[in-house]
Amino acid sequence: MNFDELMALAGRFGQQAERYLRRQPVAGQLFRRISEANLQAEDLSKLLETAEGLAREQAEP
Repeated sequence: MNFDELMALAGRFGQQAERYLRRQPVAGQLFRRISEANLQAEDLSKLLETAEGLAREQAEP
């Protein structure tokens, strides 16, 4: 298992994610909406792919 999977199973976000949530309150809103919608694994995987794509775009020079 990788770090992200282990943290998820433990129900933890990690310090970096917690700091990010404090700096970006909209991230907390997004998480609450996801939780309220009771999204399934397939939908969550799509959101994760989108987030990873956005991160790659920001990393490009």
